Amino acid sequence: MHSVLEGVVKSMFYRWFDQENSRMECSLRHHMQQIDKRILNIRPPKYVPTAPRSIYTWKTWRAHEYLSFIIYYSLPVFIDIMPDTTHFEHLVKLVVFLEIILSREIKKSDLNYAEKIIFEFVKDFNKIYSESSMLSGVHELLHLVDCTKYFGPLNLINLFPYEELNRKCIGVIHGRDLIGEELIKMFSLIQSLASTVSTFERESKLIDFIKKQLMFKTSNRKRINLPNAKIVVKLLSKKEILDEPNILNTIHKKIHFQLEDIFVFTKIDVNGIIYTSSKFDTKYCDSCFYTTDGIFGNIEYFFNHNDKFYVIAKQINRLYNPFYWNEESPQQKASISYCCITNNIIVEEIINLKKCALIKIDENKFFISTFNTSHLFN
Repeated sequence: MHSVLEGVVKSMFYRWFDQENSRMECSLRHHMQQIDKRILNIRPPKYVPTAPRSIYTWKTWRAHEYLSFIIYYSLPVFIDIMPDTTHFEHLVKLVVFLEIILSREIKKSDLNYAEKIIFEFVKDFNKIYSESSMLSGVHELLHLVDCTKYFGPLNLINLFPYEELNRKCIGVIHGRDLIGEELIKMFSLIQSLASTVSTFERESKLIDFIKKQLMFKTSNRKRINLPNAKIVVKLLSKKEILDEPNILNTIHKKIHFQLEDIFVFTKIDVNGIIYTSSKFDTKYCDSCFYTTDGIFGNIEYFFNHNDKFYVIAKQINRLYNPFYWNEESPQQKASISYCCITNNIIVEEIINLKKCALIKIDENKFFISTFNTSHLFN
């Protein structure tokens, strides 16, 4: 968090966007308006902890915002903006390396590739960002693979959850003396409020207000991912009758049963994971998924039949992935691919879905990423 993101990555931002470095070859300052427009178009899934902020505020970003930018946004945003392909290929190496080193499951064979990738990245760092950029954090990158081999995956000991908790703790402290006492009193008060909520009437507006305003919330929500675990689905929107003939025909072919009226929903909770329709115009997008069979889709509606839940979606086609670190090792690619959203309607059972990120840069340019960072922030 401090060495890589607040260190190396932030120093790269400094050379990309700070006025002082505007004449450097690596500077992107003259493209900030275009970059900002692209970033603010992006609606990530909720496993990304915060929605993108303006690039003009980069100096106030927290560590997880730098991580989200590098992992999800940097390649789609910079691909035709970076002034030199050498600079862009250098960035690809960092993205591929971070994806390997921060994966939920890491293969030992992938660590050998990661070691080669980060060596190439560090070797070229001073050529692209000047010798003054070669701080200790850049050298420390070379040791992350060994740290993983000796001590286990970095994601098991990361401090991202505490970064947000620290921010909340600071938010409840207003005095300059007896800070510890004030924090304990405020925490006890918030905890008591949370316990008292359960005694109120269920429909009370006060319950909704308190739950929304509480700064500290329970994290004791277990997601059961066992093979035979029961799928618990909660409907979070009102039902409506589906009256689109082409979609109705697709549903009838899929489930082999003629239904007179099909009631659909636009938001559901599946074992604690929220899925929404693409029709939701919010800062997050939880409508993109892929299946165990490698099918990608963008959800239009949900419906249930015979105690099974399905999604109605527009199929997404992955076009190609040019983001690999070395021409000799094209299998070591970032998880991001160009894609397009088709008008082909598909119906999939909810049990087969995994959420992924749909990254919209402009009206005609879409990318999709299957890399999931939820394990880093829970």
